[in-house]
Amino acid sequence: MVLNFKHKYLIYRIISMIFYAFSQKKSGLRVLMYHSINRKVEDDIYDIYNMPNDLFEKHIKIIKDYNLVSLKEENLLKIPTGLSITFDDGFANNYYIAEKLCSLFEIPFSVFVTANNVKQKKEGFLNKKELIDLSNCKNVNIGSHSFNHINLAEHDEKKIRNELYNSKAYLEDLLGKEINTISYPNGSVNRVVRDCAADIGYKIGFTSINQINDDHSDLLLLSRTPIYSLDNENILKQKIRGQWDWMRHRRKIFKKIKFY
Repeated sequence: MVLNFKHKYLIYRIISMIFYAFSQKKSGLRVLMYHSINRKVEDDIYDIYNMPNDLFEKHIKIIKDYNLVSLKEENLLKIPTGLSITFDDGFANNYYIAEKLCSLFEIPFSVFVTANNVKQKKEGFLNKKELIDLSNCKNVNIGSHSFNHINLAEHDEKKIRNELYNSKAYLEDLLGKEINTISYPNGSVNRVVRDCAADIGYKIGFTSINQINDDHSDLLLLSRTPIYSLDNENILKQKIRGQWDWMRHRRKIFKKIKFY
């Protein structure tokens, strides 16, 4: 049986309620993964990564009360207990909407930029001036999201190195700052990708695997919790508590019960 996303999401919610009853609270760093606010994400057929502005405001009013951590290398040498916010792709609304709300509550956040979108002046994404201005905001950390937003683990080592190096070099030249954090596009990472990132000079890397991070976590394979446009305030709180961490196994679970 093939389910559309809304049907799956309902099942996700039910499983998350059950999972919470059997899970134990864990301490560590929870990293939330957002994308766009009030603008559709390309190839996002179910519109799950386009967060409505009013809902994002509600999220921020919840997030502001947690111990918030800036994802800079010096802060992660020993994994703290707290919460961090990230945005993937580098949409212009990360500057015009997210930064305005986050700065209001002094919330640090990271933006992982697909470098070629900036270079090509792709509509809806940060242009050079916007990215420079955003990078100069005291609560913002800019990272790489590769050069062309490809699934890195599906390519050979030469292509992987080109993507990682060219993005880092372009952003560093533009911003005049070291770029040492990366979010792997679509969570596509394997040992080759991880090791290439280390060789090129990245210190911190993020996947899209639901899990909390602790002192045993590989700094180049840190986990994040995806946030969807359907996530109301209660769901956000559940995700922060770890009720949705079972999602890292969802493909195996759903295949067994023939939902794929």
